[in-house]
Amino acid sequence: MRALAIACVGILALITASVVLLAGRYGGGERFPDLTTDPALPATSLEVVANLDSPPGNNAVSASGRVLFSFHPEASPRVQVAEIVFGPDGWLYVTCSALHHVIMRSADHIRTRAPYQIFRFRPGFEGVPGQ
Repeated sequence: MRALAIACVGILALITASVVLLAGRYGGGERFPDLTTDPALPATSLEVVANLDSPPGNNAVSASGRVLFSFHPEASPRVQVAEIVFGPDGWLYVTCSALHHVIMRSADHIRTRAPYQIFRFRPGFEGVPGQ
């Protein structure tokens, strides 16, 4: 019985020391400040380019104006890479992959959250296609 009490006190001391060590190393400090600013462009400048059954992964615009994107691998897509067959003409393309609906989720769960979008907007400055 005495050995059990000594073991419990030892474990409690180890847990307490661990909590104190972790709190001293990672705890404290101040909350990170909210750096949110007003949007640079109005929401009306954003346009849906595609509604997809699976979430997009990455997108790219080639120097010749080809718009390519991949489907997110967590969705188990049948098609890995797709192309939107029109040029950018000053548009910036952005995927909305909704990662919080994708990561560590089943393919059925991902499909029920569709559609996933690719958006485009005119940023108000010239860009280099594909970058």
